[in-house]
Amino acid sequence: MRIVRSLAVTITCYCITALANPQIPFDGNYTEITVPDTEVNIGQIVDINHEIKPKLVELVNTDFFKYYKLNLWKPCPFWNGDEGFCKYKDCSVDFITDWSQVPDIWQPDQLGKLGDNTVHKDKGQDENELSSNDYCALDKDDDEDLVYVNLIDNPERFTGYGGQQSESIWTAVYDENCFQPNEGSQLGQVEDLCLEKQIFYRLVSGLHSSISTHLTNEYLNLKNGEYEPNLKQFMIKVGYFTERIQNLHLNYVLVLKSLIKLQEYNVIENLPLDDSLKAGLSGLISQGAQNINQTDDYLFNEKVLFQNDQNDDLKNEFRDKFRNVTRLMDCVHCERCKLWGKLQTTGYGTALKILFDLKNPNDSINLKRVELVALVNTFHRLSKSVESIENFEKLYKIQPPTQDHPSPSSESLDVFDNEDEQNFFDSFSVDQTVTSSKEPPEEIKSKPVGKAEYKKTNSCPSSGSKSIKEAFHEELYAFIDAIGFILNSYRTLPKLLYTLFLVKSSELWDIFIGTQRHRDSTYRVDL
Repeated sequence: MRIVRSLAVTITCYCITALANPQIPFDGNYTEITVPDTEVNIGQIVDINHEIKPKLVELVNTDFFKYYKLNLWKPCPFWNGDEGFCKYKDCSVDFITDWSQVPDIWQPDQLGKLGDNTVHKDKGQDENELSSNDYCALDKDDDEDLVYVNLIDNPERFTGYGGQQSESIWTAVYDENCFQPNEGSQLGQVEDLCLEKQIFYRLVSGLHSSISTHLTNEYLNLKNGEYEPNLKQFMIKVGYFTERIQNLHLNYVLVLKSLIKLQEYNVIENLPLDDSLKAGLSGLISQGAQNINQTDDYLFNEKVLFQNDQNDDLKNEFRDKFRNVTRLMDCVHCERCKLWGKLQTTGYGTALKILFDLKNPNDSINLKRVELVALVNTFHRLSKSVESIENFEKLYKIQPPTQDHPSPSSESLDVFDNEDEQNFFDSFSVDQTVTSSKEPPEEIKSKPVGKAEYKKTNSCPSSGSKSIKEAFHEELYAFIDAIGFILNSYRTLPKLLYTLFLVKSSELWDIFIGTQRHRDSTYRVDL
């Protein structure tokens, strides 16, 4: 019963009205589709993106915006367990271990000049009061497990992480944190909800759609070992559903409007950044605003939200629900997926704070450096999604996929060209013994990158019993795979120990010469 309920909520929250509109967007001119809750269509967003993308790419490649600070090993706050781990190198993140590699702008003496990592702060309020108004759960500045990551060196792309683990995260997002339609509403209908709750639905749907677009645009081709667009995966996850494409572009509008608001209310002018960064950020925003050729309310009018008698309660509930979504990113097992999940949910949370809490030019807003970095990089990710959808449409026009139009509930499923490909991706499963008898290519094999925690979900009983022969072969293949995995672990153990020796020696040397303070460390090698 719980599975049926979770599935129903997932369909309701993510798809909204997909059942009522089976039209495939790419069969017509998708750029003429209107972006919900705005006065613009997708074509206008595409045009804006063409204009500002070069400046945006240049900005995210600067030292200030290409580094991000976070805790990759923060425990999941919602459930416990140690069953899962991701064992492929693309799941891991190459974080910076040598402090000298961190640019000057992120060095401690420079951070101190910015007021405890805060780029714009209301001196009339204390830090605890400010944090209660945040729409995202940020890692604490004094957390000893914080690391710096170069985002350019760790791009967002398909890692093999998915299946039941990924589904459990999104189920928690939809099941526990989406506003529920009123009793008696039909599946997929949210029109009877107030505007604020509809915006929340579309925000989460757009987030999910954008991430799915990124991963399918950078999808591993097993034939040549390259990352490239996968039209089949994109269509079944996003492309067949008008609402998902609409909601992705709505998120683009929301983040762009928040950036425009920062400039209109003179926040950017007062940021303690160097003049070149201010000029780059202001130039990007000005170009985006100029291409609208209308008032900013034409793009999105946040002033109409939270205006009823229950304003404060509804706004607090809205904020708390989205803050929980950001906390759920700590339950992701894949380090790279967690990095980009935390960054983008922080970016959206920052945009919401700007839109809803910055009400006039005299207001002051608390923005930490990680929030500003997350906001700009989230906008860059949305820009990449808009560009990728353009490319997918061209691929679709050349040769549409042959599979049937999927139901909304099948969005998390993968599409495979053959049994070998399916067996390979099945081997990425992290919540059970690997069942594939196929070995992945040597160049993408790697050591386990650490265990994580996730929630076990109930599974449906098998619809039929297996024969003794089938059961025997299944267990035999599982045994052979397990033995192979163990032997391969012992083969890679010397290299792991050697790498550990080098890392520890480097840390001890840094401590000896006074460039790094000592920190107790615990190491675990998973065989």
